[in-house]
Amino acid sequence: MIEKRSAIQDAMKYAKLLFMRGMVTGSTGNISFRVGDAMLISGSGSCFGMLAEDSFACVTSAGGILEGHPSKEWPLHLAVYKSNSEYGAVIHAHSHYSVLFSCLRGINDNVKKLFAYTPYLAMRTGGRVVCVPYHRPGSEELFRAFDARVKGNCRVYVLQNHGVIAAGKDVADAFMVLEEFEATARIMKDICGYVENDYVCIG
Repeated sequence: MIEKRSAIQDAMKYAKLLFMRGMVTGSTGNISFRVGDAMLISGSGSCFGMLAEDSFACVTSAGGILEGHPSKEWPLHLAVYKSNSEYGAVIHAHSHYSVLFSCLRGINDNVKKLFAYTPYLAMRTGGRVVCVPYHRPGSEELFRAFDARVKGNCRVYVLQNHGVIAAGKDVADAFMVLEEFEATARIMKDICGYVENDYVCIG
């Protein structure tokens, strides 16, 4: 199936690019894309820098695992796809400045500042970024909290003290959204100059 293979190769290409830019490390992060009525998602414990064609698991739109061992956070991806049929790819990363942003106190108020200095994130997202309260990564509590906040018109989700999720029409588009958020979070940090008391600890 040429279309499926082409999509896998695109996912491998952009995943490796994210890894080489230091936006994911080790086996962190996950990437997925739609194939018909299912999604292919990077496997549990896989590394963005070393994905191969057999590194992806297949999960149906109903949440059934057809093939492989998917990333434990596959329900987050599935929730995004269910929210908007136009989304064809989702990337979750723990990129440096996005994670710093996710640890800020009063994170919902700080979202407004993301759009205060340059127009580019607003152009990519329509000015919509949704924040999700902290729960342990991969936990049912996180999945429920995410489901309660997912919106069909949102392309960026900030998981508090965790990272960011970006959605797009395809892998390239989701990559661009993720990069723009990371760049904007970096600009905001440089302008605002956060100190230790600006951050919330999970302990």
